[in-house]
Amino acid sequence: MFYHRSSSETEYMSIRNSERAKIEAENEIIKHVLITDYFGYQDTLTVSEEIVQDPDNFLKLMATATNNQAFSSCCHFEVKPNSSNTT
Repeated sequence: MFYHRSSSETEYMSIRNSERAKIEAENEIIKHVLITDYFGYQDTLTVSEEIVQDPDNFLKLMATATNNQAFSSCCHFEVKPNSSNTT
């Protein structure tokens, strides 16, 4: 017997909108995040000041772009003062 799963228009639009949201989140992250190597391959994020002005938005973008995998394991957060802003 052959199995055929029929998909609805609603399901198709949901997947399409989800993929569009993921691509938009990825593009926004690309503008503001630099991924580099420190201890391991691509283990360090350098994030622009602009995007962390709204931390909830930043975390939402990361969750959307990574299917909720960003920050799912222990990580270290460090704020380094901008050398041009120090007196």
